[in-house]
Amino acid sequence: MLQFLEELRLTVIEYRVGNKLDLDTVIELYRASTLGERRPVEERERMGEMLRNANLVITAWDGDLLVGISRSVSDFAYCTYLSDLAVRLSHQRQSARSWSGSPSWNPARKQP
Repeated sequence: MLQFLEELRLTVIEYRVGNKLDLDTVIELYRASTLGERRPVEERERMGEMLRNANLVITAWDGDLLVGISRSVSDFAYCTYLSDLAVRLSHQRQSARSWSGSPSWNPARKQP
């Protein structure tokens, strides 16, 4: 039982909305996920434009470590187009519940 508890890693993931992020941190996350292989991470200016022009960016943080990002375009009324979903390899394959947060929360819909 003690070994099980030592292996159990309880992580509180904090979600933030907004695209005012350090570009180097974002590029490092893309590289630390499999998505970096399919995005222009070597083109700093283009990556900056991709981040700035997305009107819905949600990030996931494990303490001070950026562990996930979703980059989308939304009309905030009906639809959202998800362009990127990058999750740090060390944080993939965790319980879906630890990532989903509140099932009733929809950042693309105006909240009451």
